[in-house]
Amino acid sequence: MYNGGQAGLTFWSPNVNIFRDPRWGRGQETPGEDPAVSARYAAAYVRGLQQPYGGQHGRSHLKLAACCKHFTAYDLDRWGGTDRFHFNAVVAPQDLEDTFNVPFRACVADGKAAAVMCSYNQVNGVPTCADEGFLKGTIRGKWGLEGYIVSDCDSVDVFFNDQHYTRTTEDAVAATLRAGLDLDCGPFLAQYTESAVAKRKVSDADVDAALTNTVTVQMRLGMFDGDPAAGPFGHLGPLDVCTPAHQELALEAARQGVVLLKNEKGKHRGGVLPLRPATHRTVAVVGPHAEATVAMIGNYAGKPCGYNTPVQGVARYVHQAVHQAGCTDVACAGSSQPIAAAVDAARRADATVVVAGLDQKVEAEGLDRSSLLLPGRQAELISAVAKASKGPVILVLMSGGPIDIAFAQNDPRIAAIIWAGYPGQAGGQAIADVIFGQHNPGGKLPVTWYPQEYLQKAPMTNMAMRANPASGYPGRTYRFYTGPTIHPFGHGLSYTQFTHTLAHAPAQLTVQLAGGHAASTTTASSLLNATRSGSSSGARAVRVAHARCQGLTVPVHVDVRNIGDRDGAHTVMVYHSAPARSVAEAGAPARQLVAFEKVHVAAGGVARVEMGVGVCDGLSVAGRDGVRRIPVGEHRLVIGELTHSVTLGVEQLGSQRFLTAAGLLFAPDALRLGGSGDGAAAAAARLVHLLAFATSSLSTKARACKIENIWYPMSSSSTALHDTQGRSRPEFEGPRGEARRGAMGWAARFLAAVSFLAAGLLFAPDALRLGGPGDGDSAAATAAARLVHLLAFATAWGAGLWVTFIGGIVMFKYLPRHQFGSLQGKMFPTYFMLISVCSAISVSAFAYLHPWKTALTIERYQLGFLLSALGCNLSNLLVFTPMTVEMMMKRHKLEKDLGIGTEVGYSKNAETTKRNPGLAAMNRKFGMIHGLSSLANIMSFGSLAMHSWYLSNKLDL
Repeated sequence: MYNGGQAGLTFWSPNVNIFRDPRWGRGQETPGEDPAVSARYAAAYVRGLQQPYGGQHGRSHLKLAACCKHFTAYDLDRWGGTDRFHFNAVVAPQDLEDTFNVPFRACVADGKAAAVMCSYNQVNGVPTCADEGFLKGTIRGKWGLEGYIVSDCDSVDVFFNDQHYTRTTEDAVAATLRAGLDLDCGPFLAQYTESAVAKRKVSDADVDAALTNTVTVQMRLGMFDGDPAAGPFGHLGPLDVCTPAHQELALEAARQGVVLLKNEKGKHRGGVLPLRPATHRTVAVVGPHAEATVAMIGNYAGKPCGYNTPVQGVARYVHQAVHQAGCTDVACAGSSQPIAAAVDAARRADATVVVAGLDQKVEAEGLDRSSLLLPGRQAELISAVAKASKGPVILVLMSGGPIDIAFAQNDPRIAAIIWAGYPGQAGGQAIADVIFGQHNPGGKLPVTWYPQEYLQKAPMTNMAMRANPASGYPGRTYRFYTGPTIHPFGHGLSYTQFTHTLAHAPAQLTVQLAGGHAASTTTASSLLNATRSGSSSGARAVRVAHARCQGLTVPVHVDVRNIGDRDGAHTVMVYHSAPARSVAEAGAPARQLVAFEKVHVAAGGVARVEMGVGVCDGLSVAGRDGVRRIPVGEHRLVIGELTHSVTLGVEQLGSQRFLTAAGLLFAPDALRLGGSGDGAAAAAARLVHLLAFATSSLSTKARACKIENIWYPMSSSSTALHDTQGRSRPEFEGPRGEARRGAMGWAARFLAAVSFLAAGLLFAPDALRLGGPGDGDSAAATAAARLVHLLAFATAWGAGLWVTFIGGIVMFKYLPRHQFGSLQGKMFPTYFMLISVCSAISVSAFAYLHPWKTALTIERYQLGFLLSALGCNLSNLLVFTPMTVEMMMKRHKLEKDLGIGTEVGYSKNAETTKRNPGLAAMNRKFGMIHGLSSLANIMSFGSLAMHSWYLSNKLDL
């Protein structure tokens, strides 16, 4: 997108295509072969570039505009007579859903990218830039793009002139604009759109929509805000480029990207690497990349601040660095290559570093490889040097894609192998820092390194990810390929060693179905009965769209111990394996990376890594129809040497619960009321239901006394009930009235107990048989703790609500003041005691369920809310209420002497206060004490309300 000559604020980056085939020339631009890694990279990259700030009218400005490319299934440039301009990628819906589209969804939905670029190729016979289902339906419709969609440069021209997709130029314009393309990188739309409008192939509305989507991004970039120099970044200039901080960042990025592939055991403890400058005083640096500069920055790189070559990097550590290339370039072809000189240098040196690999003449945009072997005579050079060297030989590889280096991997004379990728301007120093131990390597391979034989079985034009044993097709990437490898995805060594201990992960988890939906193998009639499906259930999988799993995660806490003598960084990787039948029947990946975190651990130290595996995305499997489902049964999580099983069950709601108010709120689809039962509305509905339940015991339908339209179940035989005029109700007086009041009190208690038991049945049915989801042997205690916490909290909430609103406000409005004071003096201490006891039980149960050391931040906050409620109620119970009652009794005596207090309300007291200074002083003192008591009560109520919101998001009704 042109920037009107103001500033270069639009970056058509990142490239998040999946590195599907090891030959792809542009794989070097991408984050690798794994969808989860690519998705996380994509969202982080976009957020880092755009960094929204300020803004007006609810829309923030963008620092830059990112563009995720190339949508979709683009990973072939030129191979075997097929190029990207003519290639029709035949892709199964399953592979689109769980592989090719995953990073783009993260770009738009999570990263909020300002733009998406469609690719040159066709997908299933339709150019991606003319596919309305992709552009309008998926990118803008499902994922919610707020920005523009741009073509790869000249893509519209390509599908008209090269692919011959449309008959006329106007048809090509119509196909793109109607599909949802907003901007053409190239002159095609500029030349032919006017004609398309004139011939009514395109409407004004189509053009307006494209213009709006494009110009809106320009506005968010501040292009209409005047001179950019007056903006928040207008002060930036040449002095802000290549600063020491920036160059240090480039060096650190290169260091962290280095992957140690091999490190043979050395004479001392550990491996041959790192080398020791005192021992290895003379080091030979040979190979075609020994003095690499431009090759280190790969493709699509800016102008570097300067270069630090491998020879220069090594020279910083040793007495003498001897350079002999051995090959004049990476092609290393012909008999004139100076291999002999390199061999002689290795023979004289204390150690030899061979820097070999690929460059843009071998792999690049528009150029895919035909082989995974090192080009030309590079392998010959490496083997000859290894044979002649009197010291250890270190092989350093620069490349974007994987290389078959089996010869070096299996050669014991080659002590260590390092892959540096294309490390950038500081690559030479970063490589040397690793070789000499200044930096402990912690990088991991983002792609599988296949043997050369793999290529014979996998034509680059075959887009299938899954293996096909019948045809001998081996499948793609670590997720579906199970054959031999040179190095697997995620491989990477360190100068120290790490072990894993699983600190916390649940053994069971239940996923709630949204209203009106059933598991895949059930029928509509199954909704007539509420069932809980486990691994033995007939239900095998649940559509993600039908499950209430948004925000539901499997917490995985891992303790990483560094058992070596060096500090180091380690990446904890969590792989998921779906139930076996999903792999066999639905083609689920044998394993899939679902979570990863990098942690620095000091020598001998331990660090805890807390991750969450999302149920919606991490535990779901895309079916052959492209629909994501969550398999029911045993899911395995693999973390290094550890394996943990999580049994996933599904709870289906019965029709009788749909007929309740809660059912209508939580499962509106069941009665065709719209909505999926997820999101803020559903959370609010859960809260309403929880609060209504919690207070149900205090508004029972027991036929108690009626004061106008409000019913109160009373149990105290000493309480005389009156109407609004202060007259006694005859049906509640005398022996029969006392018996009636007592019976109603006991009935209220019984109904409260039944209500709380019902809560246990609804929210934690497993708890009643002490077999609910827990952690190992503590499952029974955990289930019991959940039930105890829920019932104790519900009781505390109901009592708090009664004290705050009914006892404190409604009763004052309808009861004579002296009767109200008598009731308050007798009942409030009981309620405060009940709330305090229940809060204490809730605190204990919650602390047992979520120990402080392993609790998440939100769980620690919840424990704080419960403790706050406990403290506030104890202050009321032990301090403010006794003072309030004492002052109330004194005031009652004074009011009785003054002939007031038998009326409803506060009017006579207010009138008398004007004439009686003693009553006025007593009112002021009472008001201060009562105000403190009310403040404590409100704080308690607010704390319980915060916890009720937390519970409402946890409970699945």
